[in-house]
Amino acid sequence: MGANALRTRLICSLVAAGGSGLAADAQAGTPDSIFRNGFEFVSVFAPHDPQVLENHGVLPPVDPDSGTFRIKCAFSHGNYDDPIVYPAQTERAHLHVYFGNQLAGASSTADSLANNGGSTCQGGYLNRSAYWVPALLARRYDPMGNALRDGSGNPVFDHVTPAATGTPHSQPDIYYKAATSSLANVQSMPRGLRFIAGDMHATAANPSQRGQHRWSCERWPPGTPHQLSIPECPIGDVVNLMILFPMCWNGVDLDVPNHMSHMSNVVAEPNGSGGWNLVCPSSHPVVLTQVSYNLGYAVTAANAHPNGTSRGWRLASDMYDTEQYPGGHSAHGDWFMAWNPEVMDTFVRHCIRAGRHCSNGDLGNGWRLLGPFSGSGTMPPIVRCGLGPWGMPSCR
Repeated sequence: MGANALRTRLICSLVAAGGSGLAADAQAGTPDSIFRNGFEFVSVFAPHDPQVLENHGVLPPVDPDSGTFRIKCAFSHGNYDDPIVYPAQTERAHLHVYFGNQLAGASSTADSLANNGGSTCQGGYLNRSAYWVPALLARRYDPMGNALRDGSGNPVFDHVTPAATGTPHSQPDIYYKAATSSLANVQSMPRGLRFIAGDMHATAANPSQRGQHRWSCERWPPGTPHQLSIPECPIGDVVNLMILFPMCWNGVDLDVPNHMSHMSNVVAEPNGSGGWNLVCPSSHPVVLTQVSYNLGYAVTAANAHPNGTSRGWRLASDMYDTEQYPGGHSAHGDWFMAWNPEVMDTFVRHCIRAGRHCSNGDLGNGWRLLGPFSGSGTMPPIVRCGLGPWGMPSCR
């Protein structure tokens, strides 16, 4: 069989953001031939998989601030791995919870994520990217309100699962936004790009200066300042955590030793009209979308402090005395790119560059990603306050 017989035709069904007859055009598409790496690939749009993609024929509204694409990703699983910081080193990290790729772990690589595993995110296997954060833990108390301790004197904790609110918005939100003044310059992210936001080494005495995480209570009045530590939210409320990633890339490195310096935030430049433009610095000239995680943790009678709040909660990465100081200062997130490139190109073109507000998996061209999907939900035992087998022998 010749090479041409092995090729599969790509039928491109991308449509202009403002075209008429959107539903028909999006379904039929135009049989453009697009080659990648010397081979043709089947477009995800024609024919499409009805389990992960639907054609609803509706354009999302214009975003008054900037282009936005939002998906929901259910909780997948937990482990003591970190494929970015400790690749191929099992149980070397503190306890993490994962969203997205259901096989993400210490052995994950750009190729393994892109080609293997289901996903808990909208779009399923079309978005095999891995998203993870340190596990959130709640102290366990006896009926008299006393904190329980194990045989080594360490506090006993239970997992606080993200998004256990039971509301339509209960699944974690993953945003891809245009955080620049020039939407036309936003590019798709390369496969295998990975980076970290936040500071896992931050403490109450030395809080993070990066401005990449925010804690809040969902029921706080509008305008209430965010915190760098976990707030005391009452039973019935939700503890919210936002992780904000940088969006400017150096255009060369998919990763670097510190997993951060190949990325940068935008900078403000005068626009000549008395205002400012947000642009990427010359050291990191490639404009990508800004990834952000919005996670919610419900405060319940089962995980609350005896005073009826989230007091005493901590992250598995908190390496300071969280009995004396509020936990959460070490909040951070990891992101490992493994999107289907056609799908990413689609939402970058039709949502981000077009300045549209694409929510709930809407790709901006009349198509929508379906899901989210359930993960295994498995979590390992909490070892040393979540610091793991390699963590400190004692913890507070």
